[in-house]
Amino acid sequence: MKRCGSKLVLLMVFVLVFTVFGSSGMAAGKYPSKPITMIDPWPPGGGVDIVGRILASVAAEHLGQPLIMKYISGAAGVRGAEAASRAKPDGYTIGLLAQGAIVNQSVSIPDRATFKKDDFIFLAQVTATPCVLVANPKAPFKTLPEMVAYVKKNPGKIVYSSSGRFGFVHTAFARLQYATGIKGKMVHLPTKGGAAALKECLGGHTMATGATVAVCTPHIRGKTVIPLAICDAQRWPTLPDVPTVKEVLGKNVTPTQLWIAPAVPKGTPADRVEFLREGFAKICQNKSMLKLATRAGDKIVYMNALDFQKKWENEWKEGKELSSILLEK
Repeated sequence: MKRCGSKLVLLMVFVLVFTVFGSSGMAAGKYPSKPITMIDPWPPGGGVDIVGRILASVAAEHLGQPLIMKYISGAAGVRGAEAASRAKPDGYTIGLLAQGAIVNQSVSIPDRATFKKDDFIFLAQVTATPCVLVANPKAPFKTLPEMVAYVKKNPGKIVYSSSGRFGFVHTAFARLQYATGIKGKMVHLPTKGGAAALKECLGGHTMATGATVAVCTPHIRGKTVIPLAICDAQRWPTLPDVPTVKEVLGKNVTPTQLWIAPAVPKGTPADRVEFLREGFAKICQNKSMLKLATRAGDKIVYMNALDFQKKWENEWKEGKELSSILLEK
């Protein structure tokens, strides 16, 4: 009887411990206990995809689990950002957000916005690559000043393609038009991603477009496009012969950088957020990743979450200035 009683007591203790700690302790295990999904809001082949694949190639070493890419494209990144903001806040879904429509569309047409500025918790900025403006070799201009002059003399005759309305490339051309006084004189052809926009230009369907350094570098080297200028404060190390917009126009045009920043939905537990932030800081120092990024014509530009949050806030403010151009059809 004593032995049976002892067993009964042990069983009751086990049940009590499992009830109290089962779901959050023993059953859950150490985080992360399974692969982490990383949503890419753009189709494969573009600048964000290239960076995402490089991140995924070394992630398991620093996070303990692999990053699995999931593509949810549409509306220049808005569909994927929306999915990331609505994901279960458990640390197992990361949105690979990038400069563009996730800011510009929400600012320009707030009544259609499906998520708010504060719906994300950022982990870091991992890259910030400038937009490179390029032209089809058969276009009636070979330099950026020539293109601006042509637009002024021939309003409505230049069609440029972009990765999508309100996106990264659209922003670059909006800033250019704002600075040079050619607002409303260029025709915009939005596509479904950076690779598609470049394809339109390569095929002669548009005269100009823009792309990340990594995407356009092979085409510049192969002379299938003509580089017009780089939208940054200084020349890019892997494209040293491509001048900045300021160099060729003599005007202070706001640089357009495709920053890429992984984020989790608000409500994600603080300890998991901190774990991921530390993990991405290590990933951005990984030698293999740095080599892969350089080989792709890109480079890692790490920024911690707090500093990036300030950058995010500033871009939402600036987006209002460009709204009139970005809303043009």
